[in-house]
Amino acid sequence: MKKYMRIIVSYILVWGIIMGCLNWLLSSNYEYTYMMLKELYQCPENIDVLFAGSSHAFRTYDTALADELLGEKTYNTGSNGQLLATSYYLIREVSERNRLKTVYLDTCFMISQRSIPENESSLYFVSDYMEWSWNKIRYLWDAGGMRSFANGIFCTSRRNLRNLNIVENIRSKSLTAGDYSNLTFDHEIYKGDGFVYVDAEMEEDVDFIEKAEQYDLTEDIPMVDDAYEYLIKIIDYCAENDIELVLVDQPMPDELITNVKGYDNYVAFMYQLAEEYNINYMNFNLCKEYEKSIDDYYDENHLNGRGAEKYTEFFCQTVNSLKRNEKTIDDLFYKDYLTVR
Repeated sequence: MKKYMRIIVSYILVWGIIMGCLNWLLSSNYEYTYMMLKELYQCPENIDVLFAGSSHAFRTYDTALADELLGEKTYNTGSNGQLLATSYYLIREVSERNRLKTVYLDTCFMISQRSIPENESSLYFVSDYMEWSWNKIRYLWDAGGMRSFANGIFCTSRRNLRNLNIVENIRSKSLTAGDYSNLTFDHEIYKGDGFVYVDAEMEEDVDFIEKAEQYDLTEDIPMVDDAYEYLIKIIDYCAENDIELVLVDQPMPDELITNVKGYDNYVAFMYQLAEEYNINYMNFNLCKEYEKSIDDYYDENHLNGRGAEKYTEFFCQTVNSLKRNEKTIDDLFYKDYLTVR
């Protein structure tokens, strides 16, 4: 009996090693996210402030500048198309390793419309690079169910592996924390602690109306079910762990916002949610003092590097002003976009 048990255990160990190597070789190739998590796990300082969310987070908050202006250690866990489910588990990942004080959560209306089943692949953008823990297991199981759990553990089962460049993948995963020499793509420059600087400007022929027509925010709850579910989970988790949570919408071009159907309905919903849970909601599309410029963007909804630095500086000034009780949310922000126009 013992002989058979040893054979079974040996088989499982060998199988696990082989699958682990294959996963390392074949998992997603998202260098920014890989470096962001690698630096997170190796960060020698306590992380006080976290910027969490989609590309509107990692291309928007200059962490080095925020460190200086806020006087605290900040980190940016943004990733491409990050769902609120992913934000929830990344907040847990950071909180379990740091005495986290504040989370600024990206609540862009675009993310509120993205459901997990239709965007399953975005789960792996992050899970492939997370260290193994119960948090990672819960993330794959709870967010995506059996299918995502299996695909997250055995990435060889994913269809998108057919076009994977294994040599490039090995190169990207051999990067060391702090070495950004190979992390520059299409005018994007990784700057550290999760921030990506975009050295580009918007093209002149962007069709804002076509982009805006993808969204309809007129429902009573203008969020897909799982986005709303995980937003509440984030609110509850931060409250239970004494973490200040602030919901933030980063500024987007007025040419886009003006054409989004039901945008003010979304704003009213977010303000009501913030009031119900006694947290702050800062929508910089409604900011009374922030001056937008089309030159600050590289596409219809993302800030470029210059715009990110401008916004980060203004954002930190706003936060400091609120902390010093010099101004209130009502002093700084309108309650609807109609007033802005």
